[in-house]
Amino acid sequence: FKTAKARQFKEEYVNRFNEMADFIHTLYDIKEDFPEFTEAVKLAHETPKPYHYSNEINMIYSIVLGQSPQAYRKALGITDGAIREYFTTAQLEQVRRLQRIDIGLLVVVPDLKARKEILITRADRLNTCNELRTIA
Repeated sequence: FKTAKARQFKEEYVNRFNEMADFIHTLYDIKEDFPEFTEAVKLAHETPKPYHYSNEINMIYSIVLGQSPQAYRKALGITDGAIREYFTTAQLEQVRRLQRIDIGLLVVVPDLKARKEILITRADRLNTCNELRTIA
């Protein structure tokens, strides 16, 4: 790596590798939290139905994406599989944070719309904090 072009290639390669490692680590963290998340959904409903789980995670995805998961899927031409694999690392990190917050909210705030409003406010605060860190 003696030439400037070779050094630049190496730096870009290492940076991309680190980005992929961060992505995988965040995706793993989300999956690690998921049993706790599903348990919270179970506790929040007397008789949990499959749509309770999908409503909850779709709410979080909608907040992070700024659109419904269905619209996101259509915009990217995703026909099957998990859409999380198409998220950026920053989006995955926000999903992870909101999912953790929602675990607590499921127990104390039974109304889905009320939880969504709280999560939207929290997401806005997280975005503001991230923007401030980027500037600093």
